[in-house]
Amino acid sequence: MAKISISVDQDGDLLIENNYSGVGFRSDDGEEFSICNRDTGFEFKYNDVWYEAKNGELKKPGTVVQQPLSAEPTDIETSDNGTINKTWNKSNPPESGSYICRMKNAYIKMCFWSGSQWFDMWKNTLEGVVVEWIQVPHNEM
Repeated sequence: MAKISISVDQDGDLLIENNYSGVGFRSDDGEEFSICNRDTGFEFKYNDVWYEAKNGELKKPGTVVQQPLSAEPTDIETSDNGTINKTWNKSNPPESGSYICRMKNAYIKMCFWSGSQWFDMWKNTLEGVVVEWIQVPHNEM
């Protein structure tokens, strides 16, 4: 992945490239706007509503239908014949570590559980509310 690049274009405007983490703006009266690059196009949030802009189209993503939670944990086989738990969990994880999280706004992202609270991956803050989590699939080396 390319590193974030900040420059000034020929019109004197600030140009930010390869920004997959996002940039936020807040007006004096409290309105907020955030934007970030995606592999194609952009995602942006204006006053807590997410939008997607790509291929010349502007879309307001619909709601995501959540799959029902399993009553019992379900395992899947990995390439090294190990197993990982693939159950979405609502209670906090038993140990600190990295997890895939489903947020209150239905987005999925990587989070870190410290043992006492959630953080966005590689940050010391959390944007949003974690509703459910699942283990990150990995193979032991």
